[in-house]
Amino acid sequence: MLPKNNPTKLESWKRLEEIRKSRSFDLRRLFREDPGRAERFSASFDDIFLDYSKNLIDEDVKCRGPLRRALKEGSEERIEASRQAAVSICLEIINMMGKCLEMSAGLLTYSDSAAFAYVTECAELAYSASLTAGNYVLSMSRLSSDDTYQYVMKRENELTMQHQKEFLDRLRSAVAE
Repeated sequence: MLPKNNPTKLESWKRLEEIRKSRSFDLRRLFREDPGRAERFSASFDDIFLDYSKNLIDEDVKCRGPLRRALKEGSEERIEASRQAAVSICLEIINMMGKCLEMSAGLLTYSDSAAFAYVTECAELAYSASLTAGNYVLSMSRLSSDDTYQYVMKRENELTMQHQKEFLDRLRSAVAE
């Protein structure tokens, strides 16, 4: 049996709650002010498209806001602190999506064959979200002046994505049988 994780207990969840309380979101205004919103707040994998632009999300929630401000100010300390925060949130997303992949495999045990397509789609979306977060982690790690850190983050990301892809492939094979 997989461990039960309550996402509302995570630090990242608390941060999202703080952001939500501090802002007034009007989706119509957000789309008017940002014509590229749907493109920037979406992800795709093969023929699966995940559109989260209609959610109460902005650049700060997506991790880039604090980093952009630090880059404008030019303070190395603030850039590093913002980069680390952005990377840690995205790494948590990658870990949570890995758990979603594991849960999808567990769901196959309890699902009838008619539900397999939905379970597989859930796993595909989790993998796509993980890839998106992984790409962001790589782009953030390139901002570090530490070459060893850049190499470790790249290699760790490659191994994690490879493991998740293998897990997804096994899941696909199980559904195909």
